[in-house]
Amino acid sequence: MKALIVSIIIFLLIIFLWFFLLNHMDQSLHELIAIIENNLEPAILQNNWEEAEEEFLLIKEIWHQHTSLYSFFIDEASLIEVSYSNARIHSYIKGKSSVLALSELSFVKEHLQALHQSELISIENIF
Repeated sequence: MKALIVSIIIFLLIIFLWFFLLNHMDQSLHELIAIIENNLEPAILQNNWEEAEEEFLLIKEIWHQHTSLYSFFIDEASLIEVSYSNARIHSYIKGKSSVLALSELSFVKEHLQALHQSELISIENIF
């Protein structure tokens, strides 16, 4: 009986931890998308390259801080793809190419939203 109770407690702890980490990942993905939409894209559209550089470095820092967390829920190929896109965006911002930077940002934003959708608990994702 003790083994059953210990097993149930451990199982509940694992489920709680999983939901906590999933919620944290969800919040950080929303934060990244919000920074892109509200700060980085407008800075690029206004050709404010210094602000764009600062906002991008913030995005890059958040991404690198949470990559280890994302790796629990997101496949490695998707993480690498976003990292490569971040490198291209940084080059486009440094080169002051608004069209290329905005198009790559659009890709990253859509990719982050797709990653978010794929990790939600839903019937489609379970089956």
